[in-house]
Amino acid sequence: MVDERDAGIQRNLEGLTIVVTGSLPTLSRDEAKEAIIIRGGKAAGSVSKNTSYVVAGENAGSKLDKAEQLGIRVLDEDGFKALLDGVLEPAGGTAPDDEDAAVALAGAAAAEVDAAE
Repeated sequence: MVDERDAGIQRNLEGLTIVVTGSLPTLSRDEAKEAIIIRGGKAAGSVSKNTSYVVAGENAGSKLDKAEQLGIRVLDEDGFKALLDGVLEPAGGTAPDDEDAAVALAGAAAAEVDAAE
């Protein structure tokens, strides 16, 4: 039996393993993990060579360090939301050619720069 609330959600994270570490500004860790799972991804608790992405918030610690050592792509919350929305192509790809997706990704990057200033 298919859960009706999941029927409209694109399963665009199938085959990906994502680790969430640290405190995200607007999502709890449980909300982030649920978002990964309902989109077909695996929410892992530790970083390994099989990890596709690490989503890092404040005080990420050793999981972030390990991801950087292994060369795993690290996303902040905006990047994670872009991945969930299908704006950011999974596993090291580039943004889709769709102009709206490129504009949305550029907007997320600009917001990140503004927040850092």
